[in-house]
Amino acid sequence: MKIRDGAATAGVGGGGALKLPPKRPGRLLPDLAGRTVKCPYCGGSFVWPPKALRCPECGGTMRPPPGHAPADMAARRAAKEKIAASRDKALRELGRLPGAGAAAFASGSPAARSRARAGAAFAAVFMLMLGILLGAVSGRHSAKGRRSALDRLAWTTNSIDVLAMALAHYNADCGEYPSWSDGLRALHTDPGVQGWAGPYASGIGNDGWNRPWFYDRVDGAPVLFSAGPDREYRTADDLAPRPDQYRLHPDFTPHDPSRVGRPHASSVRIAQ
Repeated sequence: MKIRDGAATAGVGGGGALKLPPKRPGRLLPDLAGRTVKCPYCGGSFVWPPKALRCPECGGTMRPPPGHAPADMAARRAAKEKIAASRDKALRELGRLPGAGAAAFASGSPAARSRARAGAAFAAVFMLMLGILLGAVSGRHSAKGRRSALDRLAWTTNSIDVLAMALAHYNADCGEYPSWSDGLRALHTDPGVQGWAGPYASGIGNDGWNRPWFYDRVDGAPVLFSAGPDREYRTADDLAPRPDQYRLHPDFTPHDPSRVGRPHASSVRIAQ
C-alpha cells in the first residue's frame, strides 16, 4: 500500500498504481413499517413489523436490517437543523458568529463591544435552555423505561398468583392438578378429565416479558413459574407464586355445575 498525493494507492503490474474508491457516507434505509417483507428462515411473506418481532409462519425472531431508520428519524433531524439554523441567525444578528466578535472588539467601538457582550450572554442562555430541554426529554424516556419494567413485574406477579388459585380450583374439582401434557390449557379448555367444571381462568397468555409460563406436575404437586426479566428459565430472577397462593377463592364452591362455561370471578384478571 502506498500513499500518493494524499490518496491511498496499491501497486499494479509494472509499478502502476490503482486508486482506491473513496468511502461513501453511510445512509439510513427507509422505514419498513407497512411494507411486505420475506422471512429469511422460511421465505414466508408478512407485513412489517410482525407481532413480537417473530415470523407468523415459522416463529423465527426478526430484526430490522442494519441502517434501518425509525419513522421519526427524518423529523428529528429536521428539528435539530431548525434549532441550529435559528441559533446561527440569532448569533449573526448579534455579531457573535466566528470572527464577528473579534472584529467588533478590534474596532474599539463601545457600542460594538456592548453588542458583543449581549450576544455572548444570549448564546449562553440559549445553550443552557437547550441543555435543560434535552435533559428533560432524556429523563422522561428513562422514567418511562423504569415504569415499563415495574408494569411488567406487577403484571407477572398478579397473573401468576391468579393462575395458582385457578390450579387450586382445578384440583378441588378434578382431584388432581393438570398433567404436564395437558398443561395450563386445562384451566381454560376441558381436557376431558372427570369433574372438570371450568374454565378456571379467562385466558392463559404469557408473562410480562412475553414468555410462556413454565408448568409441570412433580409428585402430584404443581410447579409454576415465570422466566423473569432475563427471559431464561431456571435462573435467579425466576418468579413463582408463594405456596399459600394455591388456595381456593372464598366464593368458590367445588363441583358447582353452574360454573361450567364461564370463568369464576377470581380469574377475570387474566387476559386472553
